[in-house]
Order: sequence, then C-alpha cells, then structure tokens
Amino acid sequence: MDRIEQHYRFDRNTFETYGSSNVHRGVDKNNERHEVTIYVPEPEVMKDAKARSELFEQFQRYNSSHHPATLPVPYDIVEIAPKKGKDGMALVLKRATVGGFFGIERDGGGRSWFEGTNIPYAQRQGAAVAFLDGVNALENMDLRLPEFGVSTTQVVPDGNGVKLLIDLVYFPGTSPLGRNTPHEPAFTAPERVANGSAQPASGPDRVYSLAALLIYFLAGPVGFAKVFSAPEVTTKDDVLPMLQNIDFWVNRAERKVGIDDTALRAATDNEMSLDLAALFARATSPVPDDRFGTVDLFISALRNTLNVSTAPVVGAGLGVAGMGTGIPPKKSNFGMLTAAAIGSVLLVGTGGLWYVDKLEKDRLAAERAAAMNEAAQVCGQMAETFETLGETGFATTADWDALVADRTALPPPDTTDNIRAAVRDCPQINARATALAGDYLAGLQTALEAEIAFAAENPAMAGAPALNDARAIAERGDAADLPIAEREAGIITATDALVAAHMATLQDRATALSALRDEVAGIWSLPADANDTGPAFDALNAAAAQDTSAPALRTLSEAQAAGESALMSGLTRDLGAQRQDLLDEIADLRTSLGESAQWSTLEAEIADLPNQPQALTSEAVQAAYAAVAQLQGAVGEAGGQGAQALSEIAALRDTIATLTDGAGQAGYDAVDAWQTATAAVSDLPVNPDALPRWADLTARLSSLDADLAAEWQAGRAQCDSFAADYAEQAELLTTWDEAQSLDAARTAAAQVTDGEADREAFAACASGLPQLTAATIRAQGKSVLNDAAEAYAAAEGVAGLTEIPGNFDLAERAAELAATAVPETADALADLRDRAADLTAEIAARTTALERAQAQRQTLAAENEALTAGIAATGLGTHPAYVEAVAGFGDPDAVDILSGNSMLAEQNATLRKLVSDFDAGALLNCTFEGYDMAALVVRSEDLAALPGAYAPQEGSLDALAGQHCVGTAPVTLAQVQAWGDGLQPNQAAVLTEIAATTQAETSETATNISGFLALSYARHLSEQSGEAVCLVPAPLVALISQADPASAGVEMTGTACGESSVARPFYAGVDTAAPLEAPTCLDGQSRLPEVGFRLAFGAICAGE
Repeated sequence: MDRIEQHYRFDRNTFETYGSSNVHRGVDKNNERHEVTIYVPEPEVMKDAKARSELFEQFQRYNSSHHPATLPVPYDIVEIAPKKGKDGMALVLKRATVGGFFGIERDGGGRSWFEGTNIPYAQRQGAAVAFLDGVNALENMDLRLPEFGVSTTQVVPDGNGVKLLIDLVYFPGTSPLGRNTPHEPAFTAPERVANGSAQPASGPDRVYSLAALLIYFLAGPVGFAKVFSAPEVTTKDDVLPMLQNIDFWVNRAERKVGIDDTALRAATDNEMSLDLAALFARATSPVPDDRFGTVDLFISALRNTLNVSTAPVVGAGLGVAGMGTGIPPKKSNFGMLTAAAIGSVLLVGTGGLWYVDKLEKDRLAAERAAAMNEAAQVCGQMAETFETLGETGFATTADWDALVADRTALPPPDTTDNIRAAVRDCPQINARATALAGDYLAGLQTALEAEIAFAAENPAMAGAPALNDARAIAERGDAADLPIAEREAGIITATDALVAAHMATLQDRATALSALRDEVAGIWSLPADANDTGPAFDALNAAAAQDTSAPALRTLSEAQAAGESALMSGLTRDLGAQRQDLLDEIADLRTSLGESAQWSTLEAEIADLPNQPQALTSEAVQAAYAAVAQLQGAVGEAGGQGAQALSEIAALRDTIATLTDGAGQAGYDAVDAWQTATAAVSDLPVNPDALPRWADLTARLSSLDADLAAEWQAGRAQCDSFAADYAEQAELLTTWDEAQSLDAARTAAAQVTDGEADREAFAACASGLPQLTAATIRAQGKSVLNDAAEAYAAAEGVAGLTEIPGNFDLAERAAELAATAVPETADALADLRDRAADLTAEIAARTTALERAQAQRQTLAAENEALTAGIAATGLGTHPAYVEAVAGFGDPDAVDILSGNSMLAEQNATLRKLVSDFDAGALLNCTFEGYDMAALVVRSEDLAALPGAYAPQEGSLDALAGQHCVGTAPVTLAQVQAWGDGLQPNQAAVLTEIAATTQAETSETATNISGFLALSYARHLSEQSGEAVCLVPAPLVALISQADPASAGVEMTGTACGESSVARPFYAGVDTAAPLEAPTCLDGQSRLPEVGFRLAFGAICAGE
C-alpha cells in the first residue's frame, strides 16, 4: 500500500470488496483531475499462491486488451517485487470521465438514472448497444461480470446524450476465493433472490441481470417499477428503496411472474419495438430454462433484433485505394474519409460477407467472400501502420512519400483478382513501412546516445532527471510494445531536454563557482592564481550565453575544471593547518587531566577529517569546515567534561563515606556483601574514565544499603510483632501448656529489643511467628473443647432433658467432639469452633424447648381438666361416644414430656370434637320414617331461664337436660288422615275423632283435636316403629317456640297439668307466639280448636 500511495491519493480504510480485490477510489497525485479505481488483492488472495498467480494474470490480461469506451481505461499496473510474489500488486483503472473530469458521482441507481430518461429513446438505445461492446470485451478477456446492476455501472453525460458505463470490473482471481459482494435484489434472477444468492451466478442468471439493467436504463426507474409491478416511483428519492425492497423481490420471485412487456413499451412511448420487448420478456423469464443460455447468445439475439453489426469495422484500409484521397494526417480525419470512400461497402461480423449494394448481392460468390475476408485482415493491418506513421516525423521523409505512392497504386477491391492482389501486396507494403520506420528511429537513437556520452563527462550531470530519462529511453532500445509515435516523441524529447539541461548545468556551475570563491574568501587567504578564477568564470558564462554549440560547452567545461583545481588546493592547505591545531590541544588535555579513552577517540576522529572538501560547492566547503569546527567544539567540550568528571568523583567518594558510617551505626557493616563492596573502593583510580565505575560502585552501595536497611527494619518489625503477639496470648498459652515451644523465639526477640540485632535473631523471630500462630491455635482449640465439655455436663444436669428421644444424639455429638484432635491450623480451629458452637447452641435450644414443653404441659392439663368438668355437667359424660373415646386415651405421664404433650393435645382435640358434635346434635340419630325429626340440645341453663310455671315440681326440669329427638313441625292433617285410612271399623271412636280434625288456616297443622286423639296417634306410631313415641313436653315446646315463633299457634304437650286424672286428664298447652308465658291447661277429653301437637321419640318418651 505504501508503494501505491507514492503515486495515488486514496483512503486505505474505505473500499468495496468485489471479487478477489478490495476496490479503492482515488486520484493521481501528478494530476488530481484524473480519478482512478485501484484494485488491491484481498489478504487471503496474497496468501494463496494459485489465487495470487491467477489474479495477476487477469490484471495483465485486462491491462493489455482492447477496451471499448464503455469500460474503464487501464491506467497503471503496480507490481511490487518480487513479480507475482507475496509483497503485493495492484491494478489502477481510470474512472469514467466527462470532459476530463468525473462529473456525476455513483448514486446507487438514483439521480443520474432518473434524469437519463430525459434523453431521447433512440440515443438511449444506441448507448445500450454501445454498452454491449464493453460486455463482449470482458467476455473475450475471460472476465465475466457475475451479475449486472447499478452498483457496478453508471450513467454519465456524453455530449447531448448519455453513456452507460461499466464502473466496476470483476476479477475473480480463483473460484474458491473470488466473491461478488454487491447483491441487488431488483437485478438478481428470481431463483437466486429466493435462495439468498447462495450459489454462483450461472449463464441464465447473468442474462436476467443484464436484461433487467438494460430495461432499467431504457425505461428509466419509473418505467422499470411499472414493468416489474414494483412499488411506485415518482421522485429520485423513491428509486433506491424500490430497488432494495427485498421483501417485494423475494415475494415476486416466489410467485414466478414475468414482466409486463406492454408497460415496457409504454415506458418508452412505444418507441421500443414489439420484437425487442418480447426479447426482454424472454430474457427476464422467471423460468431459467426459458432464458438465453449465455450472455453471448442474448447479445447476439439483441443485435439481430436491432439489425446492428456485432463488430463493425469500417474501411480497414481497402476503401482508400483508387479513391485518390492519399493518407490523411490525423486519425480522426482518416476514419471519416475512409467511411466516405467505402460508401455502401461494410464488413459485418467475422463471417466475411461483403455487401456492395442490394442490386449486386445475388452475384457475389463464396470464393470472393473468402478472399475479401482475408484482404480485410491484411490490408487493415497495413492501414493501421500507415495511420500510425502519418502522425510521426517519418511522414516528412522521402521514404514515406514512396510508401504512400505504393499504397495509392493499389487497385480498388471491385474484382476477385484485385482482392487477391491486395492480399499479396498489402503485407509487403506494410513490412517495408515497418522496416523504414525502424531505420528512422535507429537514427534518432544514435543521436541520443551521443548526447548521453557527452553529458556523462560532466559530473554535475550525474543523477540529473534529463540524463536519467535519456538513459532510460536509450536502454529501452527498440521498444516494439510501444506505438512508433510514442517512441519517436520520447527520443526527440529526451535529446532536446538533455542538451538544454547540460548547458544549464554548466552555466549554473560557473556562476556557483564564482559565488563560492567570494563566500570562502573570509575563511582563508586565496592565492593569486585562485583569486583570478572569478573573472574567468564570468567571462565564460557570458560567452556560453551567446553560443550553445557543442564546442562552447566543452570550452566552458575545461575552464571550470582549472578553476576548481586552484580553489581545491587552497582549501586543502587551510584545513590541514586547523587539523594540526586540534591535535596539539588534545596533548595539553592529556597532561592536565590524565589519561582518558576519549582523547584517543578524538585523535582518531581528527585523523578521519577529509583533507579537502568532497566537492567545490558551498555545501561541501561549509561541510568540511563544519566538520573541523565540530571537532573543535568536541575537544573543548571533552576538556570541560573531564574536569566535571573529577569533581563528580569527589562527590561520590563523600557519599560512599556517609554510607559506610551509616552501616556501622545500623549494625549491618559486618555483612559479607557490604564488606566486599566497600573493599572495592581502594581499587578504583581517580581519572575521568573511572567516573562510571565510581558511579556504579556508589549506586551498588546505595542499593545494598537500602536493601540491608530494609532487611534490618523488617527483621526488627518481625521481632517486635512476635513480642507483642506473645504478650497478648501469654495467659492462654500458659494455661494450656503451649508456651515452652516458643522459648527460642522469645529469647531472640528479647535480644533484638536489647539492641543486639543480627540475621540469626531475625530468622528466629521469623520462624517463631508461625510457631506462635500454631501454638495459639492449639491453645484456643483446647479451650474450645473444654467449653463444649462443660456445656454438655451442664445439660446432663437438666432434669428430663436427656430422656427425650430426640435428644439422645447430644451425648454422641459431645463424645465425638471430645474425641477430636487438638487443631493445628486455622481452618481446623474454625471447623472445631463451628462444631462446638453448633453443639452448645443445640443444647441451649433443646433446654429452651424443654422449658417450653413444661409450660405447654401445664396449659394442656388445665384445658383437659376444664373440658372434663364441662362434659360432666351435661349428658355427654354418659354418652357412649364419650365413654369409648376416654377408654382409648393413654397416660401422658407415662412417656417423655414431648410425647406426652402430643398425646394430651390429641386427647383435648378429641374432647373438643365430642363437645362440638354433642352441641350440634351430631351424636344422636333422629331419623324417623314419615316425619322430619331433629336433635334438640337442651342445657340446664336454658331450662333455668323458663318461667316457674314450667317446673311445678322441684328438679323436674333437670331431667330434660341433654339431647332429644323432636319433630321439626307439628303433625299435619294429612299425616293424621293417613293414619285413619289404615284403621279398622271397630275403631270407630278414633275414626270419629279423625273425621272431626281440621287444618290450620296458616299451615298444614292438624287442629280441632283432643288429647285422646293425640295420645292414640303417638301410641300407634310406637307400636308401628318399635320406638317410644310421645308428645313433646311443655318446656321443650317453649324452647323450640323461642327459636321458631312461627309454629302453629297453641301446641298441646305431653306434660300433665291441673286436676289431671286417669278419668279426666289435662295437658299443658303452650302458646308458640308467647312461649314464656305460663302454659294453658287443656282438657284431654275435649276437642280443641286451633290446637296442634308435636311428636318426640327416644329416651324422652321412655316413661310414657
């Protein structure tokens, strides 16, 4: 890259990767109007020998091939030695320019393409056809663009029209390494868009992209979007988003749709032919097999459709013969005249058919066509030779006139014989023209070489650009690879430049010598012969200005040589005298300061001073005297440095004395290293050369002093640390018999404290510190073990603690801990502490748990006692469920307290559940077929709240406490009537009573009854069910009515009242609307309107 940057300006870090190259944009440093494209091989390519070789051959092939106007022009090929080697190479191409300057930057398919549609369609179609020349050229170079698109091409102005250019050339290098970085969905074949362009482009793929690019150019971005049904484009800013809309192009590829050729023609105002639109439709088919197989086939078909020749060649040297036009002076005029001379005669393709005119077409024979093809080739070569030579000085010679006459004499190609004669004569004339032109160039070459030899005699011309250029031209010799005009211009230009440069050099040299004489006059006294050289130089210069011939040049050169010799002699004598003065001054320094190597060094440098200036130039003379002056300064400086060195040595010796005193006071002066270092002081001489050795010794003593001082300080610090640490742990170490192992270190620490410090004492303290740490760890471990043992012994004294099964592990853990070895390391001590702490904490926790269990026992026992007393106050105490539950209870005092607590808690829960079930009536089965019965829980306190009228006899209410099965409602009329349906006729009295029974207005309750009917019904149910059934006693009806006042008005109960007797019974009646009022005494023999009754069964009816 450094080599390339010598000639071109570009940014190393800004490039596109294309094929096997990194592509940079830049300019030529010699002419920044020349923009260039630089192809630099990728690093991977340079590492691969095959890839590197192939890419270099491709660079060379492109550099030496034919380049149509639509391809970048080769500008330079940079080879960095070795050729084809790993050091590097690059190809430089001139970018497309407009009027010598690149006018439109690459815009990604936007502005210039958008504005290109303003150009008439015919011009755009012509530019598209011309563009195919570049494509064909690349194909012929075996450099095939993988895909076409706006990232590798551009549109630029061309006069009043536009030109379509290939902007980036694809150099693959070698297949595995070459890459095609630009990927443009809009110009990529559908099958490659759909799979992400994973595979290299094939022939049909490239046909698609070329056709799409030409459609884009001919129809413009707006028309392109319509042809491919892409997102709408209205301004240039819409172009790039449309081209890069990958979602759209992938979707279109997956749908496999072709283009709209009607929209294509409409985009060109129908100027595009139907055949051309159909051709583009085929080339962009979504099916690869339907396209053209190769780009060559597509281009050929396109040219045939447009009736455009594949390789147009006009004239080729044949049409001029017989027309009297002669050889034109310039190439452009020659092409125009040739075209005029040929008229309707064109050479089309390489098939070799001549079309004279349409009327003569039928009479052209195959033999004449073959001869015409050969003539076109050989005479075309002759025409190119004449066209080239016509622009050189050879066209002014007699040989040229003769050649023109011979060419003019060629007959016109109107017969087969004339064509054959042209095949015979054109090569001969061409060969003679080439040979004569070579002789012409050889004469120019001889004259150039003579000028080179003369210029080389003047040393001032050595390295002159004109001489170097002339030698390069001369050494190139017969450069057949260059056009003759370029070779001629190079020789003539080099000759003229060399003569002018030689004369200018001699004139400048004479002036410089005169100026030099005046300049050095103040340095030394010029001899008379040297003083006279000035006017002589001036006179020669004046003469040379009038005469620039070779003799004048030689005279000036000889006079300059004589003047230079006189000047050089005087300068040599003066420089020798100054050199001797320097040697004398050094001898004086050696005597006053003593021997030093620098005196010899300076003497050697003086001896190396040149005897005279290297050349008679101001710079050379000044350099010679500057060298003397430099040594004069060096000698003076050396003297000052020597004196300074002795002064510095004295200061260093004072420093060494100070260090020695300090070492003695500190106590480390007896160390072997210190004594060895100080012993070297007496061996050092005192002279300037010894300064480094004195400085080195002082530095070593200073460093050793610092090291020993640090060592002594560290040693004392260790001993002080040991003493302090031991004092802190002394009581613990003594208690646990660990102090004796530290006696040696204690003695050493005391010795240092007393001022007797040495390395042996330091070492004892250093080894004592870890011993102290280890002893402290052992003592602390013993203390931990002792504390743990005492904690367990205390736990054993807690009543009942160790009898708990869950605490049996404490003894095992205490024994395991007691068996642990005394720790030797901090980790072992930490582990022991953790285990002891765990055991101690566990003992404390379980002791606390025992205390809590004891308190819990008291609480549970109190609860159990209260539950038992409460149950005894109700009928639950004799209930089978209670009796059965209590029989299954264990003795909490027969087990450990924790298990006993659990047992007692379960018993209390059982008792609470029995009480709850008893209160809820869940312990009594009140199911009675045909009647809704429910358990009624009656408490003594509920009965005590009733009026005294409900308890005529003392203690009569207490018998009702407990649970009883009673009807949820009074007996209904339907239930009584159902009973009657089953009675026999012999039970007429009952049936009569049943017939008189009615139903309450507000419910289904049976009313208008008598005590006889109610009691008979109860006895009937007892006989039928086997259960004791009776009327509910009055106190219970009152309690039920309090809870449910909406019963049935007055209910007759089974409780006798008043003057009741067997012959005339009376029963208490309860007003359910006012149950706390005294009951009414009802006659059991009479029918009782609006009075109902409620049934009960079970133990409450056992006495009935």
